[in-house]
Amino acid sequence: MKNQEIHSSDSIKNGDLQLTLTSYDKNSSKVHFQFKNLKTGQEESFQFSLKYWASQISYDQWSDRPQNSGDYVFMPMVGQKEANDYSEYRSGTISLGEHGQQMDFHFAKTDSTNAPASETALVHVSIDSDLAVLRFDVDLGSLPTEEYGGFELVADFQIDNFDNNMTFATDSNGLEMQTRILNYRPTWNIETNYNRSNDNITANFYPVNSAISIKDGDRVFTVMNDRAQAGASLAPGNIQLMQNRRIEQDDGKGMGEWLDEKDANGNGIRVPATYFVQIFNQSAGPSLQRLVQHKQDDPAQYFFAFDLEKTGAHLEGSSLSQDLKDAGVAGEVTMVAFPLDRNKILVRLENLADRYDVGAASKNVSLRAVLHAFWTSANQAHSQEYSDLLVEEMSLTANMKMTEMLERKVHWRTADDEKWQQMEKDGATHGLSYGPSPNSSTEDQLLLEPQRIRVFSATFKPSDKAKEAEGPLFMQE
Repeated sequence: MKNQEIHSSDSIKNGDLQLTLTSYDKNSSKVHFQFKNLKTGQEESFQFSLKYWASQISYDQWSDRPQNSGDYVFMPMVGQKEANDYSEYRSGTISLGEHGQQMDFHFAKTDSTNAPASETALVHVSIDSDLAVLRFDVDLGSLPTEEYGGFELVADFQIDNFDNNMTFATDSNGLEMQTRILNYRPTWNIETNYNRSNDNITANFYPVNSAISIKDGDRVFTVMNDRAQAGASLAPGNIQLMQNRRIEQDDGKGMGEWLDEKDANGNGIRVPATYFVQIFNQSAGPSLQRLVQHKQDDPAQYFFAFDLEKTGAHLEGSSLSQDLKDAGVAGEVTMVAFPLDRNKILVRLENLADRYDVGAASKNVSLRAVLHAFWTSANQAHSQEYSDLLVEEMSLTANMKMTEMLERKVHWRTADDEKWQQMEKDGATHGLSYGPSPNSSTEDQLLLEPQRIRVFSATFKPSDKAKEAEGPLFMQE
């Protein structure tokens, strides 16, 4: 791999995506990029930088002081409207290899003395090898300590000429995207609750478990993270995600200690994080947000075997992965299986597609084919048959049958009961019923609407011939 000093106009490329460094600011961590999708022709300019909010700290415990920032409360300094620049550009390299290309940026602050550098960070920028998204690996060093302040550091992404109309969306615990509007709550006027200038910064940060996204017409700018963080879009085309905080003060909410996490050597902790960025036109291509989420939630697992002995036995390749794909468990459809008992298994199916994305569709899954694939794989060495298969749909928590849950569910009387009852009837005619599924002997295609989760318990009844045969049965003890 060729590694050399990076210069403006240097580019990396993978598949249909190309990313070009256009410039960098020597006195900050801001780096300017030009993005191009070679397939659709879309070009966008955006910047990445590290910034921080100065923590609000007041030492007068008896006056009408502002709320301190701390373990439980994020509160920037009164009067601060924008985040401050963090660190400074030190060097950059570009690596161009046959199997991967990457830009690397080193940020730090130094002075004329021999004191160690502060505000250190390494940022690795690449194009994902599996999906058409950009990848930012941000290795953040220890945050500085400040006797009368604190650092609340954000990864800052800014796309040019982008008007998201003070609106953005964040995921709800990895599930459906929720619309957020600056300085707005649907059930009360939040602005009347603002007592100080910093309140409207705090109030516009939301939990982000997998993604935060903004739209300008058909243009979409989405940043996906690899851990739970706070995030906001405080200005047009801007996305911030909180990566680390260090505050030498208590917020008075019960913890009774400073927010000052240290490593084994007594230094502030190092916090690495990964961000995936997708810039696309929703009329020209699909959102990859949920596929990135799936990749992070369920990464490939590697197993290694040592000291193997050659026995001469013929090893059969497994077709389980392909069989599950053929059954419909692919792309945005995910599955988790749990053994319950001998010849009994629990299967949880989910369609990650989200109506926030144009083209989000319901998916058909053959539950019978899924279960048959498990049986075939478990009995691959000694082929067996089953005479019957009992399938029961369970509640989402799998602690009771769906029929029992619906019977025991509280039915609140509302002003529009008839409307919802009619919607339920209409939905049933289109396969949207939340009632129990028919027996697998009559059911082949199972419908999963966007963001739908369904759980099933399946019991295999081995045939008489299988009972008499030697070799393991499915889930045999």
